[in-house]
Amino acid sequence: MMMDKIRGAAQHFLFKILIGVIILSFILSGGFVYLSSPPTYAVKVNSEEISLQQFEQIFQSRAYMLADDADEDAINKMKTDILKGVVDELLITQYVKSLDLTISNEQVKSTISQYPDFLDENGNFDQEKYRTFLTDRGISGDQFAEYIRNRDLTPLISREISDSIFTLPSEVNEYAKLLLQKRTIRKAPIELSQFLDKQTISEDEIKTFYTDNTAKFTLPEAVKVSYVQLNRTDFLNRVEDSDEAVIAFYQEFIADKNFGIIQVATKTEAEQILTELKAGADFAELAKAKSLDVGTKASGGEIGMMSPSDLPPSLSELAKLNLNQVGQLSEIISVNNQFVIAKLLEIEDGMPEKDTPEYQALVAQMKTERSSDIFYDMLKTVGDILADDKTSLDKVAQASGLKVTMTEFFDRSNAPEALSSEPILMTAFSEELIGTQGVPRENSELLTINDDSAIVLRVEDHREKRVQTLDEVKETITQDLRKEKALNEVKALADKAIEGLRAGNNEALAALNTQFSAPQVLVTNSEEAEYRQDIEFLKSIFAIALPEKEGTPTYTQIVNKQGDLFIVALDAIEYPTPTDVEYKDFENRLNNLKVRQLYSNLMATLRKEAKIEFGDLGIDTSSIQ
Repeated sequence: MMMDKIRGAAQHFLFKILIGVIILSFILSGGFVYLSSPPTYAVKVNSEEISLQQFEQIFQSRAYMLADDADEDAINKMKTDILKGVVDELLITQYVKSLDLTISNEQVKSTISQYPDFLDENGNFDQEKYRTFLTDRGISGDQFAEYIRNRDLTPLISREISDSIFTLPSEVNEYAKLLLQKRTIRKAPIELSQFLDKQTISEDEIKTFYTDNTAKFTLPEAVKVSYVQLNRTDFLNRVEDSDEAVIAFYQEFIADKNFGIIQVATKTEAEQILTELKAGADFAELAKAKSLDVGTKASGGEIGMMSPSDLPPSLSELAKLNLNQVGQLSEIISVNNQFVIAKLLEIEDGMPEKDTPEYQALVAQMKTERSSDIFYDMLKTVGDILADDKTSLDKVAQASGLKVTMTEFFDRSNAPEALSSEPILMTAFSEELIGTQGVPRENSELLTINDDSAIVLRVEDHREKRVQTLDEVKETITQDLRKEKALNEVKALADKAIEGLRAGNNEALAALNTQFSAPQVLVTNSEEAEYRQDIEFLKSIFAIALPEKEGTPTYTQIVNKQGDLFIVALDAIEYPTPTDVEYKDFENRLNNLKVRQLYSNLMATLRKEAKIEFGDLGIDTSSIQ
């Protein structure tokens, strides 16, 4: 019954293969709030609505992908794509429900309890994470359960359909011939340079080309920027790596330590105990008598040997005390609204021998940790400098010991690597940094690139978007027109040479000062650099018609990415037999191709049969119907 419905929905197209994962990407990012029905909608699919407000929320969540200077057409295209996705999601969800398939409440509950976002570090369901997840997305538990139910219906359909998958051997073999074929070719290059000087270009041709191609000569908005980039690795060489420094690091962060603790309820009592300890009182006896920590009281406050990283959360402050000498006392520390005094009772003597791999690893770890400390201290220092001085980066460079880098003019498409991330580009091209007439430019704030890198920049110069003058581009236009005319002349001569070759005459080819290369065997995924860098050239070779008869080449002309023309001779095509692994791979590829086509057919049918109404979005919705 279910297969009959699927076949019918696909307009009787032979629906024999797996549909796969249905489009659900909008749901968790705000899409499934459509379960409510505000009176004003962006789209209504059958009886289900997406409100204008909900659609705008979805659009805003994706608006960061638009360029800063995106025009109205680009914005409307994104809105249309989003709307199509929302409609498809509603259609497929409604269709799945129409198949009368069900997922039990127990199955839904089990899935939610194992949802990765809701598990704690031990893999157990965390109710608080679950509630936070729902709150952040503004949804109820019932709505999320409904999403899970709809999502998990898809595999039921998939399993039913996958049982009837088949691809004919003849289809696989034809596909294998297409992909595995080997083509033997020869190439005769024709140099354009020998024809360029013959071309004459008039002033009228130059002016006409300039007028007809204004967009080609439009320079985008550009900035010239100075910046200081701070990387944690810049501070590695500032870390002291003497034997004493390595030992201190080992004792502070690596060595197992045994602390004694005395925990009391008030700071006053802690102060009294600390005074007694400094006067020589026995730590263990005071712990037994006055400590409130039931786990250590009986043992005189002793917690046992453990590494700083293994200390329980309630005692994590102990790792920060820098107690490195046995017998050393801490000051009073606050822990969970109570007060603790600690004493270092014992320290592990496991320091690696110098000049061993273990020692070198310890030094590397120390330099990473210490350089991070220096790096984060420097970020704070730079932040303070930027708060006081917005006029240059000199003080930032002086304090950090790093250089100020100056760029040339760049636009949004060719920014230096250090400035190429979207947040940094948005800052570089912001009004705040570019400034307005009469208002001095200011430094940016400190911008975080990642955990180990940050940057501060200022715009030194700004160039508005403009069209270059004819005088600026005249020479470029002249050269382009010469190349165009030369290429047209060469194409005509190449056609004559090909006619001669087909007739067994090489004179026209020789007149072009060229000859064929040695035979070369190519496959569809050839790794030679000239083909990897010019895929269209390789595609053109594999589009050449088969030789009419064996031993008779097929000739054609192809222009590569650089604008050079080749006469190409296709001498032979070989069709290797696929291996078992290749055969299976090609079979899977064909299945996937059919999946996409059949899914497209299904969605087209669902759209045709559905009642789809659009609200006032100000965009063309004709392509979605």
